[in-house]
Amino acid sequence: MDFQSFNNPNDQLQIEDNNVTMFLNSLLNPLWKKNIQMSINSHNSTSSSNIDTFNTEFQIEGKISLKLMEYFPIKWVNDINSTIKALRYKRFGIKSDKDIIYLYLGFIELYLNFRGLALLDSTLIDIKLFFKLDIREKSVKNWKMKLIRLVPGLREKWFEFKSNQFQSAIFSNIIFILNKSLTECTQEELFHTKQKALSIARDLCNSTSSLYTRDPETLANEICFQAMNN
Repeated sequence: MDFQSFNNPNDQLQIEDNNVTMFLNSLLNPLWKKNIQMSINSHNSTSSSNIDTFNTEFQIEGKISLKLMEYFPIKWVNDINSTIKALRYKRFGIKSDKDIIYLYLGFIELYLNFRGLALLDSTLIDIKLFFKLDIREKSVKNWKMKLIRLVPGLREKWFEFKSNQFQSAIFSNIIFILNKSLTECTQEELFHTKQKALSIARDLCNSTSSLYTRDPETLANEICFQAMNN
């Protein structure tokens, strides 16, 4: 192949299609392939329609998976694929190709959130341009919350994450307030006041879930006042 033909845009499209096909083949296990072949042989017109729908879904799944692998660990994408296969698309109410993309991005947003991160605007823009679809950050977050409701175990993990995040915010505010307020105390007095305040905060966080509707900074001020005056 000469240099000119190697840089032919049609050749590049063929390479991308081949990559998608190879990825899809890795997703489909032998049993599924056998079932698809049996369906084609036993039903003509009806099965063709179903297979076309099936192939379309997996084309989108393959393309979004390959695209996400440019930015995120392959293990994340493989885990997402496994979860989707286990629960099936019907559970998520998929109605369009865009919904499939949002489904994957919702999972990615959760993976990032659990690590204290969020999806970058530049990554979202690149994915939007790649698929030529109007993909919005707000919709990604909506799908993230939908996944928390639908995927078994995610609700508990999300609540635990938010609780730990809230508690960490209170603790950091307590330390900041006491360091700023108790400048005339000895180091030993400051240490004991911090210990008392953190103990109060820990007990409060463990005692009621309604606490998480409060502002962490306001709560920290109240706890510090209680610790300094008791």
